[in-house]
Formats: sequence, structure tokens, C-alpha cells
Amino acid sequence: MKVNPLFFGLAHSAAILVFLFITQAILIIQNDIYISVEIITSALIFETCFVLIFEIIILNSINLLRLKYSKLFSLIWGILFFFILLGIVVDYEFIRLFGLHPNQHTLIFSIFHPGSAISAALSELNAFSINILIVAFFITIVLSIMGWRSSAHRAKPRFHLTVLISTIFIVFTYSGLSCFFPPDSIYDHTLVNKTLIGPFFSLINTTITNKTCPLVSASNKNIGQAAEPLSEEFNVTLEKSLSTKPYNIVILIMESVNFDSITPNNKDLQTTPFLNQLAREGIVVDKAYTDYSYTSKNLVSILCGVPPSNTKSLIETKPNGIPALCLPKLLKPFGYNSAFFQTATQHFEQRKKLIGNMGFDSFTPAERINTQRWEKVNYFGYEELAMLQPIMTWVDKQQDPFLLSLITLSSHHDYKTASLFPQSEFHSDSKTNNYLNTVKYVDFFTENLFREFKERDLLDDTLFVITSDHGTTLDYKNVSIPHDEIMHVPLIIWNKNLISERKTVSDPRLQTDILPTIVDLLDYELKSGHSYGASLMEPTKKDDVYSVCKNNGCMTLINERHKFVYYYNHPPEIYDAINDPKGLNNIISSIPDNIIKSYTDKLLEWKSRVNSTYELPN
Repeated sequence: MKVNPLFFGLAHSAAILVFLFITQAILIIQNDIYISVEIITSALIFETCFVLIFEIIILNSINLLRLKYSKLFSLIWGILFFFILLGIVVDYEFIRLFGLHPNQHTLIFSIFHPGSAISAALSELNAFSINILIVAFFITIVLSIMGWRSSAHRAKPRFHLTVLISTIFIVFTYSGLSCFFPPDSIYDHTLVNKTLIGPFFSLINTTITNKTCPLVSASNKNIGQAAEPLSEEFNVTLEKSLSTKPYNIVILIMESVNFDSITPNNKDLQTTPFLNQLAREGIVVDKAYTDYSYTSKNLVSILCGVPPSNTKSLIETKPNGIPALCLPKLLKPFGYNSAFFQTATQHFEQRKKLIGNMGFDSFTPAERINTQRWEKVNYFGYEELAMLQPIMTWVDKQQDPFLLSLITLSSHHDYKTASLFPQSEFHSDSKTNNYLNTVKYVDFFTENLFREFKERDLLDDTLFVITSDHGTTLDYKNVSIPHDEIMHVPLIIWNKNLISERKTVSDPRLQTDILPTIVDLLDYELKSGHSYGASLMEPTKKDDVYSVCKNNGCMTLINERHKFVYYYNHPPEIYDAINDPKGLNNIISSIPDNIIKSYTDKLLEWKSRVNSTYELPN
């Protein structure tokens, strides 16, 4: 029995799409519907259209070129089907873990570092994924047999009517669904803008969706014209005062450490006894929040004192991608040498370019560290002790004041410490316990770093800033929603000479306040511009602080009364910042409309001003 190749192609498409819908439906069921629907549907739109376009090209190439199905071709097609489904499963797991789709940086990293990618995948392999892959393999065999049977069927040299029908279907499916899930999210959540069919989707957006869809049109009207850029805030320069102090500066950024995981903020949890000691003598911020809950973005907030661009694209890694002077460039005229260290690879998300744009004199990633003695703790790199000696070797060479920044790694997923590091029983759940032990290891590393500085009599001459790039949530649900565990981070600033006694800052603050605090403590003066943030030594002049969610699917406004979450495609939420700091009970039904409108307008204007500064469309 011969199988018509057209029927085989349509069966191939149908199998992929059915599998795709089932997988994504399960993901929606397993996660809170608010954020997942937007992310998943954006993938659904793109992947559906991509599969159909792929099938159209293959089928009609065969017809137009009078090709005959070969058995080898049918086998290749079946194998290709398996890898498409494998990609869908990987996408599913990535969303489940990190709340967003893998981007081009993840893809490039996986291609050039397959061992790390496989390690990451195996660390989260579960029964659901295994069963899905078994089913995918079975369907692959069936499709290969169908293709084998169709191998003798010679195609006729005619242009299938299915091309026209499928194209019309793609256009209306894409534009219709995009009315409810904006095209911008599709571009950012997938690799569509990196493929040859990106212009095809862009044409649909500009000619159909943006003009005919009432929701998209209304959204565009809400944003309106670009607001004035943050020119003054992004054009800060410094000058010495008569009392300027040439202190060294160390900014230690803990990876994925949330506010409640360290001892100073949770006395019942003895994960960080050394940080607890520092907190008794320094500035401690009770309500420090990330400007953008994503590492590569939030490094800009911490080290440059300005918010990153309000987009998923890492434009900060492009030439002149940061339209402000970061700390290394601000301090360079005053003799400061600067260095950035990490035990993670330099190849993920173009970290080397980002650090270079900030103006650091040197950058030392895992590739420049002798790691033979040290263990690899996750798919990105090695335990933190591996960089301790390289850091101190660099410090020993400095004759002038220096700026040192470093980011830890052990507390990143999948939460492992070096095998010889003693484990404690902090929690009955194994994954939570593993995470808390990585936080304990970070404290251990920090204590060792301070000990090295003490042996060199550098403690009194060094200002230490200890914070986190963002927090984490271990239940893997809605990791891109602005949970308190994600946004709320530790912030401790320490030097016995500059800070004589513990100072607690209780009002909501952002990590963009770190740079002006350093400037204030060292008695530099602003030569031009004015800081985006405010020194922690003084009461803030801002009533509200603004932040961006991990996958850029929402923004938040936080003040003394409320935490307001603005979703681009879902109803907003409001939480009582005083009585419900964790954000568990949405009280928006009891909030007057004028307050909701005021919060919304403030966030949209803020986004517009930030992106105008980066010369981005809104």
C-alpha cells in the first residue's frame, strides 16, 4: 500500500501540532494561568506557524522539482520530527524552571557547550518529560514507516492549492491570536526575530494586527508618544570634594539569594552567620528590590546606578549599549583600577561584552581561572573558592584605590556545593535544603574573602557592598511573576570607619540606590546630572519604586502602602504592602479606580522614559 506524500506531510504536521497543544496545555494546568498563558500562547502561535511553513516548503519543493520520495528522505523527516518534539519538551522545561523561553543566548551556549546543556537537562529530568520523549520516539517510528511506504509515489509538477490555503490560515491565526497576546511577546519569547521568517511575521503585525485588533490598538494608544528621556539621570559625572576619601570598593553580588534565605533577615535560619555579623555593624536595607529580576539586566542597576532597558533584548551588551557612565568609568579619573570576577563561563549572554561596556579594566571568568583543584557546581561553572586566589593576586598588584566586583555561582540552579563542603539540615524538602546549603557556602566564601583582606590590613580602607542579583522561588511556579522571593533581595553595606553603627533603612529601595550611596559615603560630589537613585544615608525623595518582572511580562510599583503589578495582557493586581508583604491576597477589588489609573500611568510613563533614554521604541 502506497501512502500519498501530501497525506504523509499533513499527518506529519498534525502530529506535531497535536503534541504541541497537549504539552502546552499541561504546562498551563501545572502553572498559575496569569503569566503562563501569555508565555505559552506566544510559543504556540509561533511554533504552529513555523511547522506549517516548514511543511509547505517541503511539500511544494517536492512537487515543483518533480522529486521522488526516497526512503532516506522519509527517515530523515521522521528523525526531524523527533527533534522538533524534543525542542518542545526543552522549551516546556525551561518555562517551568525559569519562567521564560530559551533565547538565542541559551541556544548558542548549548551548541558550543553541549556537556553543560546536557548536564542542565539531566538535572531536571522527570517522569513527565521521559514519558513525552518515549511517545515522541514512538510517533517518529510510525511516521518513518509511513514515509517509507510513500517512497515510490512520484510527485506531480503542480503547485498545491494547500500553499494558498495554509498561508491564509497562518496569517489569520497569527494575527487573530496576537490580538490577545501581543506580537512583542512573541518576538521576545522565541527565536522568531532571529530566523528568516521573522520579516514575514513583522509584515503581518504592521499591516493587519496593529490596525485591526482593538486590544493592540488600545495598548498602543495607552503608551502614546515617547516621554522625555532620563537625560540628567544618565549623564552623571563626579568631582572630588575637600573631604573625598580614597577607599577601595568591593561589590559582592550573590547569585539567586533572596531576602529570607540569610540569617540577618531570618533569625531562625543559621545559613549566614558571617553576614549576620556584618549586618550588626553596617547599613541594612529591609526592603531592597531588584530593578529587573534578571542577572544580566540587574548588573546594570547595581554597577551603573540606572535602570536597564525595559525589554528582554540584551541591548546593554551592544556597542554603546549603556547610555550612562558606570562605576568603573566614573571612578577612573580618580585613579581607580577596576576588575570583575566570576567562576561562571564568559560565554553565556555575552557577559564579557556587558562588563566591557561598563568600563572594567579587567574581566576574569572561569575560562581564565585555573580550576583543576576546584569542583564544577553547575552547568555554568565552578565553586567560588576557585576565584579567591586570583582575586587576591589582582588586589596585591594594586597601588591605587580599586573597584572590585564579583558574582557568586553556587546558589544558582541546580543548587549544589562542592562535595567536601559540610551540609546542614535546614529544611525537610531536599531541594530547598540544597539551596540553603549553597547560601551557607556563599557565606563561607564571603568570610574567606574578608579574612584575606584582613591579613593585608585592607578592611579599614575598603567599603563592602553585599547584595544579590535577584532571588529565587523553589516551587518553580510563576518564577516570572514578581513574587517577593524573586524581587526582595539582601543589601548590606559595611565599613567600620564610614559606618560607625548599624543603620536600618526601612522604606522601599532599589539597587540603583547603591551607586549614589557609594558616592555619598566617599564624599564625592556630582559635577553634572543627578542620580537616578538616592543615597541610603538620606531619606528617599521618591514615593514609589519601579521594577520589571523577569520575563518582561509585567512591571511593578511599590510604595509604603501597596505593591501594584501591571500585566501587559491581564488585569492588574494590588497587594497590601504592610499586612501582606509576600503578596498573597490580591485586594484590587477594594481599590478605587483613580488609584489604579494613577499607578498604571506612572508605570507606563516610567517605561517610556527609560526606553527613550536607550533610544528604543515603546
